Amino acid sequence: MVIPEIRTEILALTRQLDVIADRLWELEAGLHRRPAVRRAPRSKSSPPARIIREFAAANPDMDYADMAAEIGVATGRITEALVGKRT
Repeated sequence: MVIPEIRTEILALTRQLDVIADRLWELEAGLHRRPAVRRAPRSKSSPPARIIREFAAANPDMDYADMAAEIGVATGRITEALVGKRT
């Protein structure tokens, strides 16, 4: 191949890449997810994390499952409150 032929082929490939790039951007736009929405209402009966933390401080030898049974919440609520993911 000579330089003019190489240049012509490079330009043709560049046009093809532009078309491919445009299509990739279109496809990528379809990958976005909707924002997360809380589907279940928050429980009004669950005590605030402050109460759970105070109970845990007063009962340091009690495990999470026993605390949950005593307070009347799920074990996950105890973990959330003590780790700080629940306010």
